[in-house]
Amino acid sequence: MYLPEVGLADFNNDGNLDLIYSELGCGVYGAAGTGTGTFGIGSSLTPPWFCPSATQFSLADLDLDGDADLLFGILENTVQWAEGLGGGSFDQFTLDVHLMPTSCPILNFKLRQALDVADVDLDGDLDLVTYGRSELMWYENTTLNFVDCNGNGVHDPVEIAAGAATDLDRNGVLDDCEAIGQRYCAPAVPNTTGAPGELLVLGSLDVVQNDALLGARSLPAQSAGLFLTSLTPGFVFPVSNSVGALCVAGAIGRFVGPGQIQVTDAAGTATLKIDLQLLPTPTGPVAVTPGSTWHFTFWHRDTNGSNFTDAVAATFL
Repeated sequence: MYLPEVGLADFNNDGNLDLIYSELGCGVYGAAGTGTGTFGIGSSLTPPWFCPSATQFSLADLDLDGDADLLFGILENTVQWAEGLGGGSFDQFTLDVHLMPTSCPILNFKLRQALDVADVDLDGDLDLVTYGRSELMWYENTTLNFVDCNGNGVHDPVEIAAGAATDLDRNGVLDDCEAIGQRYCAPAVPNTTGAPGELLVLGSLDVVQNDALLGARSLPAQSAGLFLTSLTPGFVFPVSNSVGALCVAGAIGRFVGPGQIQVTDAAGTATLKIDLQLLPTPTGPVAVTPGSTWHFTFWHRDTNGSNFTDAVAATFL
C-alpha cells in the first residue's frame, strides 16, 4: 500500500485529532482519534463506487457552514471536493468547478503535486491554492457571498452554527438583523445564566399577513415560562416571587392555550407563532387592529424563583 499523503485533522468534530490518509488508487480514508494517541479502524471517506487516485487532500470549511469539507487532487488532473455533513460524513464528490474562474477551468489542471486553502483575497471565504510541476496558482472561491448583516466580520451562518447568534425563526437571517418593534425595559434583571433575558418579535407587522413570531433568548435551559401581552406598557418592581421587573400593565393576556406554555430548550430559547386574530386578554381573545401597539414580554421560572425578559412594543399595520 502506497500512501501519497497522511495528515491529522478533526474530521468528525469530536475534539480529537483523527488520522486522514490517501491510498493510491483507492481514495481517501479516515480513522477516528481516541484522544489518547490511538486511532480506530480506517474507513473510506469516498463512496464505494468512487475510487480516485488521490495525491493531495485538505480539510477546510469551503462553504462556511461550520463543517469541514474534503478537498483533494487526483492523478486524473482534477481537484474534487465533498461537502462535510457533520459527524465525519461527507456528501458525494463533485468536480469543484465553482471554485475556478472561467479563464482557468479545472480540467486544464496538470498533475497537482500540492494543494492548500487560504483566504487569498481576504473576502471571508477560503480559496484554493495549487502547485504542480512548475506553476503555482490560486482560484477564487465564488460559491458563496459573504453574509455579515451585523457587521462584525463573521459569516452569519458560522455565527448561528456556533451559537454566537440566534436564528429563532430558522430562516438563515440573524434575529438581531430582522427583529421588529421597539425594545424597552432593557436590560432585564440578569437570570441565573448571568445574562438578561431578551424578548424578540420576528416576522411581519402587517395584520393581513398574520405572520408574527415571539421569541425569548438568553434564558436558563429547561425552564417553564409563558409569553405575556398587553396594550399597556408598564414597569412593576419588585414583583412577588420574582427577581425581575414586569414591563406590561393593564389588561395582561397570557399565552396559555394548547401548545402555548413554554419550556426553554437546551440553548435557553423559546418561540411561539402567534395568531394576530386571537391575542389573549383577561376577558377573551381579541383581534389586532392596524395602528394598535401591543407590548410583549416573557415570564419564566428560575432557581431563585422567577424572572422576566425585557419587553418589545410592536405597532401593527
